[in-house]
Amino acid sequence: MDLLARLIPGPALDERFAVRMPVQIEASLSAPPIQGCEVSLLDISTEGFLVDSIVPFAVEQQVQLELPLLNCSAATVRWRDGTRHGCRFDAPLAPGQVREIALRGGRKHQG
Repeated sequence: MDLLARLIPGPALDERFAVRMPVQIEASLSAPPIQGCEVSLLDISTEGFLVDSIVPFAVEQQVQLELPLLNCSAATVRWRDGTRHGCRFDAPLAPGQVREIALRGGRKHQG
């Protein structure tokens, strides 16, 4: 039996598909030679995070995110817009880990 299929182009998909949890947490970002740069974590998901940093990290730079509720987690800076940096974890976090960070880390009220 032959199958016939036709692909129909659709809108471009945003490659970020993990649910992002808005937070407001003081964290630390390191990338040699920068160690322990204070940043504000603005959102987090199983796949990545958004930070605000006065130190400009380069796109594709390898970094380490340090939080009180998270051991060092390796990530890569995917984009930068002014002081905001979007990063992708090298190894995804567990959903329970993200929920715990959001609950204990001052999740912002939406509304």
